[in-house]
Amino acid sequence: MKPIFRSDGEVMAVEHQGHLYSVEGDWLGEIRGHAVITDNGRKLGYLSPDQRLLNERTPRGNERQVPGRRQRILHSIPMSFKLPPMFKNIPFHIIDVFEEHPNLVQKARELRPDIE
Repeated sequence: MKPIFRSDGEVMAVEHQGHLYSVEGDWLGEIRGHAVITDNGRKLGYLSPDQRLLNERTPRGNERQVPGRRQRILHSIPMSFKLPPMFKNIPFHIIDVFEEHPNLVQKARELRPDIE
């Protein structure tokens, strides 16, 4: 199980046995080569060597659709992960999918109960 990071270092998803899952266990897509393909056949992005989900920047109005949620099928996600690698800057024509589409998955901190 390999963590997939957002550019600020937060774990947003995990790669497990050829599939990408959110940190809450929801299926996001199938990994084919480096590409992540959703259940409706759209390319969500590609996995970079530094463990981020990146994609080509699209003009406004042609934004990628968020894949439909499937039931949780991954139940054994670790509570903590290793520290993220040092990320290279990405060129303007490339986006970090988790930064540009924040509603794609919930952040790990939103899943934790509030401390009282």
